[in-house]
Amino acid sequence: MEKAATTFFSIASVLMLMQCFLALGGGAANYTSSDESALLALKSHITYDPNHVLATNWSTNTSFCNWLGVSCRRRGQNRVTSLNLFNMGLKGTIPPQIGNLSFLTYFNISYNHFNGHLPAELGQLRRLKVFALQINDFSGDIPTSIFNVSSIQWINLWNNSLSGSLPNYFCSHLPKLTMLWLGFNEFSGDIPSHLGECRQLQHLALDGNRFTGFIPRGIGNLTLLKSLYLGRNNLQGELLPEMGNLRSLEELSLISANLTGSIPSSLFSISSLKVLDLRSNKLSGKHWVANSICYGVVEIIDANLLIPNDEPYAAKVQCVSAIMELALRCSADSPEERMNMRDVLAALKKIKILYLTNCG
Repeated sequence: MEKAATTFFSIASVLMLMQCFLALGGGAANYTSSDESALLALKSHITYDPNHVLATNWSTNTSFCNWLGVSCRRRGQNRVTSLNLFNMGLKGTIPPQIGNLSFLTYFNISYNHFNGHLPAELGQLRRLKVFALQINDFSGDIPTSIFNVSSIQWINLWNNSLSGSLPNYFCSHLPKLTMLWLGFNEFSGDIPSHLGECRQLQHLALDGNRFTGFIPRGIGNLTLLKSLYLGRNNLQGELLPEMGNLRSLEELSLISANLTGSIPSSLFSISSLKVLDLRSNKLSGKHWVANSICYGVVEIIDANLLIPNDEPYAAKVQCVSAIMELALRCSADSPEERMNMRDVLAALKKIKILYLTNCG
């Protein structure tokens, strides 16, 4: 009796282990099938494939991990981690099944002709780090679910036809965000007042939209920011003194942003600044800039051009200041205030003579 009971329990244990094994195996197969189905759904939504890349390469005769533009995690289950269809001339829409690629970290379909709305299921990509869809034709709102994917580091939707407003508190859900490029779309409303909470941001482009309202004061908290583009919007108010806190800033473009008031002096204390474009606004203080540029030129010029130990240091500073003042006079907003080319040429000749006399 005891032997029979032992044999029964042994067989039962083996059967239970086999069931667990089959369940795990079946789960892996289901996951794999889900990833393949998602990719095939995307393929079915492609209406134009000029090079027949997907038509010929994305075949069920081979593993989807070997399909062009697809990369997989090889250990354990084969799961799609990267989808890169950059610049293939493709036209079509993104199906909701794309949200089933739950291991996807890199999604790049930029420089194509995709259109339609972005599906809310994109928010299911909980491991996504890079989301690049620039230069396509996508016509509604960004699904709010996208702004809840805390792993995202890059969002690049530049040059589409996206519209709507941005959630005011989206930064609190995106702690790792380093790039937000939304330029040249049709976004409207205010620039989110809590934008300053995206503390890891290094590149921010909101230019070429229909944003209104003021530049949020919290933008001064983005101390890692290297490039900032807010131009070609219908903003109001002045440039903020807090923008002088952007000590890593290299490029600042506020062209045609409808800004008024004076240019804060703190802006010219950013030693890393290489590009500054404030054209076509209603800003005052350019005369102040022209008068004070000779005192601040050492802070903003390339350190290799002006070395304090050089013997003709003062003369070099004078020449560089003269060139920068000339550039300001050439870029005046009013045509009446700009120098004509004959006077520019004469001024440059004088600077050249000054340089050769004192530094040659």
